[in-house]
Amino acid sequence: GMEEAVCNVCNIFIREGKAKDGLEYVKTFLEHNSTCRAHTSAGECYLSLRQHEKAHQHFSIALELNMNYTRAMSGLQILENNDYTENEFVPANLQTNWSSI
Repeated sequence: GMEEAVCNVCNIFIREGKAKDGLEYVKTFLEHNSTCRAHTSAGECYLSLRQHEKAHQHFSIALELNMNYTRAMSGLQILENNDYTENEFVPANLQTNWSSI
């Protein structure tokens, strides 16, 4: 259905290095449909854009909607394996140029 199409397009954008475009695309869908897969796609876009806090938010929402959704779990796993500070999901080496992202 529509959700699957949106998530597939999102994946293509991410693979092509256009996560920002993917994000706009999935955000439009999320305005009217809060689904686990769409939130996971948004999380993956944010992950790709190194916006870890926002990625974490979307993966968490996805898991609230479906606690067994392994793709969202994988996203959180990636974040947890990254070197970020205690309160913010910002990898240590990115903190300095955070404002330029």
